[in-house]
Amino acid sequence: MRDFDGKIVLVTGASTGLGAALAVGAATRGAKAVIINYAKSAAEAEATAEVVRAAGAEAVLAQGDVSDDGDCRAIVAKAAPYGRIDAL
Repeated sequence: MRDFDGKIVLVTGASTGLGAALAVGAATRGAKAVIINYAKSAAEAEATAEVVRAAGAEAVLAQGDVSDDGDCRAIVAKAAPYGRIDAL
């Protein structure tokens, strides 16, 4: 099922665990781009991004604390080139 065809998806906490699974799942279901937020491990976030890319989606890395308003704005700004966010 490709129910995310062309969608722009922003996934927080996508370095490991459930967040990584959600990011990869969106990519395998047709997402155009997945914006991956990481706070702890850039290496783990990059590993998730490589899996997302291998699934055919673009992967954009964003870093920040989702409890901080300024960081949230910076993370969302990573989607600006796509013109929208379809799923968060």
